[in-house]
Amino acid sequence: MVMRKEILAVLGLIAAGAGSADAGSYSCSGCELSPFEMRYEVSRDGKALGEAKLSLRSDDGELWTLQMEVQATKGLAGFAGYSEVERSSLQADAQGWRVVRYERKRKVAFRNRDERMDFDWGAQRLSSQREGKANQVQLPAGTVDSNSLTLLLGHLLRHNQPLQQFTVARRGSVDQWQFALNGTENVNGHQTQRVERVREDSKRTTSSWFSPAHDYLPIRLQQVEEDGETITMTLRDYRRG
Repeated sequence: MVMRKEILAVLGLIAAGAGSADAGSYSCSGCELSPFEMRYEVSRDGKALGEAKLSLRSDDGELWTLQMEVQATKGLAGFAGYSEVERSSLQADAQGWRVVRYERKRKVAFRNRDERMDFDWGAQRLSSQREGKANQVQLPAGTVDSNSLTLLLGHLLRHNQPLQQFTVARRGSVDQWQFALNGTENVNGHQTQRVERVREDSKRTTSSWFSPAHDYLPIRLQQVEEDGETITMTLRDYRRG
């Protein structure tokens, strides 16, 4: 719990049916995928807390896996052996990519919590399993999960397209998330574009710094809770391919 709400909220595969997808089923229309690996140092209020890795790999040409791994190594979370993995399975072709499955596995102490969502674009249905409970809701066109949303934001910034309201699947439901561009900043010698999630009913702030030099991926992510607690992920290493 210590790491999940603070880290994975910052950020955040089996093809459903055969044949080509219609335009409305693409999570990111016109987007291309390239493999990468990013490693981050995670801190709380300036003190080391753990490490994280964000990676994208091709499985067989059309199927891709985007994965965020978080591991606590210090403090109470480290003592409890906290770890979490978010995995987005993407199907890509010349017209873009779409999410077909999302999985999250969280481990702390002796308790595991798993979640899975399957995106059935043909039936326009999102099916989920969360802590043993099943649910189904309508799947709107263009839906992404909270993990693959990072790729969509980077694509829009790369092509100077305005940030907008996004349809995001999370915890078995579908909601609208709003983001805004909040200027440019220099982060560790790299010019970045700062993106913030807009929340009207919460004082929690979530910021991501996307770097053109790193293929418009975030080199810093930060969440400030209502009580002032600050969780930061800072890039340590980046590899293409």
